[in-house]
Amino acid sequence: MLLRISDAILLDDLCAHFLRSGFEVEEAGGTTIGVSDRDDPSPELELEEIELHLRAWQASHPGVKVERVR
Repeated sequence: MLLRISDAILLDDLCAHFLRSGFEVEEAGGTTIGVSDRDDPSPELELEEIELHLRAWQASHPGVKVERVR
């Protein structure tokens, strides 16, 4: 899943959050990153896991918008 963050200063923090949680993270240019979890048995479960971890991160960073690019 590609994610674009509204505040470039917090991009490294968002990446670190996903990495600590066992996800693969890759830079996709600018303020966009790709996040994946190859351990999930289906694409649907992978998306649910990413969404869950993203909501947890956003709860501790109110006001920061993260757009799901795909």
